[in-house]
Amino acid sequence: MYCTPKEYIGFIGAMAFAGAAIACFFLPILGDKYGRWIIFEITMGIQIPLYLMSLTTRSLWVIYFLCFYLGVTLIGRFTCGFVLLTELVPERYQTFVGTALMCGDSAATLYITFYYRFISRKSYPIFYLGLFLNVLTFVTTFWIPESVKWLIGV
Repeated sequence: MYCTPKEYIGFIGAMAFAGAAIACFFLPILGDKYGRWIIFEITMGIQIPLYLMSLTTRSLWVIYFLCFYLGVTLIGRFTCGFVLLTELVPERYQTFVGTALMCGDSAATLYITFYYRFISRKSYPIFYLGLFLNVLTFVTTFWIPESVKWLIGV
């Protein structure tokens, strides 16, 4: 990657953004139509093999492909998972839980930035932590019920 032109490296983030932008057109609608839980589970389940492939590939083109689909699953996680979580807590705690989740997400981004800047340039510990958290989330959400609060009828 050190010898790769910066435009090619920048395209990795662009592909993730493109996947997220395109997913905004259909994943929230699918969550409203078929249920947030199932869409959240599918996107979390897709993330696990994508993470595993990203740990083993050396091809920049495969990285582009993976980042595009990780961008898609990001929207499933945020639009369906976030809404599902806030619907499952009592109404008086919804604002606090939503704020705490977004603060945690922002803190993770800041932690990763500081980790790469001041602690280590090695990415595998962060990847393995992300993989572990994805698997943990995927498995534990099998015990979370579907919320029908905002479902739109077919």
